[in-house]
Amino acid sequence: MENRKRVRTEPGARRVRTYLGGELVADTTAPLLVWEKPYYPVYYFPIDDVQAELTPTGETKRSPSRGEGSLYTVSTGSAKAVGAAYRHLDSPIEELQGHVAFDWNAMSAWF
Repeated sequence: MENRKRVRTEPGARRVRTYLGGELVADTTAPLLVWEKPYYPVYYFPIDDVQAELTPTGETKRSPSRGEGSLYTVSTGSAKAVGAAYRHLDSPIEELQGHVAFDWNAMSAWF
């Protein structure tokens, strides 16, 4: 698959946390950096490192290289962000399976 060659993945070595409404959404010491676009990576979190509730929206977004991505609503005790998380459950890129990414702008804070 030609488009797949453009997606690079790399294990991260730093702790990454993201918050929504002042509450922790995810905290990991094992982020996966994924270059969905060539010039900067997206953090993918192991699903086991997510503390917020993820509820499927029933919507998907298609990527020629990463496959079908299921969208999720992220909920904490004080906030909700509809469609702010996505997972590629059956991606041809095996490293993505078991991980979730969050829309950078939908989250309140990143550390």
